[in-house]
Amino acid sequence: MRARAAFCLAVALTAAALAGPLVEYLADAGTFGPEAYTDRSNADMLPALCIAALVAAAFVVALARRLVRPSAPVPTWARQAADATRISLSQLLVTFGIQIAVLFVMETGEQTAIWGHPLGGTIWLGGPIAISLALHAIAGVAVAGLFSRALRWLAIRVAVVLSLVQLLVLAAKQTLLTHTITSGVVLHYPAERALRRLRGRAPPQLLPAI
Repeated sequence: MRARAAFCLAVALTAAALAGPLVEYLADAGTFGPEAYTDRSNADMLPALCIAALVAAAFVVALARRLVRPSAPVPTWARQAADATRISLSQLLVTFGIQIAVLFVMETGEQTAIWGHPLGGTIWLGGPIAISLALHAIAGVAVAGLFSRALRWLAIRVAVVLSLVQLLVLAAKQTLLTHTITSGVVLHYPAERALRRLRGRAPPQLLPAI
């Protein structure tokens, strides 16, 4: 459940960061008419993309760790990765809602940082309401489809690396144990080492009378 939430958040952040500047570019180019629709700045794009990359990386690592568990054999990795990166229509709608909320926070924060206060109205949308929402929805679906394939591919590759690391660590432990046994080194338990440090005579032993 947490992995699916991270996937949806990564999609929302990425779609908002990519679609926002696209809508603003079209508005500034006069595509939607002479009215001023934007704040003429895209300074919020890079921070949003960086956060999206971190969330996506966390999702990939979490999914990869889930794949290398003993309960998930290698032949089922592709199916389990596909299940983790597949979202339903309702989840896609929630993701779109998060995307629009992220866009609002991005643009309002950018306006406050540059102008000292939010500009108000629907400037945070970067264009006419209907067109902006439609373009953002298309971007959200496109990013979700792309991430579904890309992050699934990455997670399987990371899982392969993790499984190889586990095999190497296990092999190293077995080699060390074999070397210890064959070299005649005696392994002592902590209690045995404590007893060997004791000094003095042992208590007398009572023998049965003959």
